[in-house]
Amino acid sequence: MKRRVLHVIGTLDVGGAEKLLAGYVDLLPDFEHFIICFQKDGLLAHEIKNAQIIILPSSPSFSNPSQLVSLAFKLRKQILSIQPDVVHSHLYWSNILTRFAKNKSIKLINSYHSIQYGKKGAAYPIWYKLLDKVTCHK
Repeated sequence: MKRRVLHVIGTLDVGGAEKLLAGYVDLLPDFEHFIICFQKDGLLAHEIKNAQIIILPSSPSFSNPSQLVSLAFKLRKQILSIQPDVVHSHLYWSNILTRFAKNKSIKLINSYHSIQYGKKGAAYPIWYKLLDKVTCHK
């Protein structure tokens, strides 16, 4: 039985992290891939052959906590349904939402895909850094 990998990313429009995800999913056929994104199909969605793509339709306002909580619950429902062995989230908000949504028993990989994220922290507002620190489980 193939191991299930769930990838979580904001969109599948053309961008560096999105292009990387689209490329390696098709290069790893020994895994069963699922991709959850929060915006409608992007240009790269049509290039991916080796994954089931699930759209959680939303226009999240990341400054609106109630929308984030609602999206985290929708994501959790999908995670429970898919039952992945590993969740790989990409980019800041997908990482934060996935930390809230997943079970502790599921392995989580966070990828930031940014050179701005170094030892001193991301070049983000202070509350982003705090949210990242508080939700990080080591």
